[in-house]
Amino acid sequence: MPPFASVAAYAPPGVGMLAVGIVTEVFGWHGGALPGFDFALCTDRPGPVPTDLGVPLTLTHGLDRLASADLVIALPWADFRTPPAPAVLDALSAAHARGSLVAAHCVGAFALAAAGLLDGRRATTHWRFARLLADRHPEVTVEPDALYIDEGRVITGAGAAAGFDLCLHLLRREHGAATANAVARDIVLPSPR
Repeated sequence: MPPFASVAAYAPPGVGMLAVGIVTEVFGWHGGALPGFDFALCTDRPGPVPTDLGVPLTLTHGLDRLASADLVIALPWADFRTPPAPAVLDALSAAHARGSLVAAHCVGAFALAAAGLLDGRRATTHWRFARLLADRHPEVTVEPDALYIDEGRVITGAGAAAGFDLCLHLLRREHGAATANAVARDIVLPSPR
């Protein structure tokens, strides 16, 4: 399968703005010799989406955008203890079933777990909520100290700024070290760890 060219980040109501910034900075910026991605933030229903900082985002893409993405990333949200709507879980499962890479940043792992995509796999999330993920989903082997865990077509990342590690790992894995290093340099981060 060729490296991903299309990226859709699922931004649920209450989405974490740090996560939005990270994925947009890594995959939404097009310049220089770096690959340009068909990048979109999507949500349950297009329109205003509340965020964890109280500043709403206006998103124009709905869940149908996940159906055309090579890489789907579930972003964290404030009310992660409540599973996403069945339509969201179905869209995540369908993306995985058709061969997309499916990733989660921070507590976005709870969405992948609720969709059954982490069953029998290792996963990580924000260390503060790792025990909760393990308790709610005993079929998942939760590793709270990892920055990210790559299980083939399902990849999870730890919380907060470790989202950069997740995204840079995905770039390195699919597009090579030179691309990941160039993006890291542009956003003034050390080379991927």
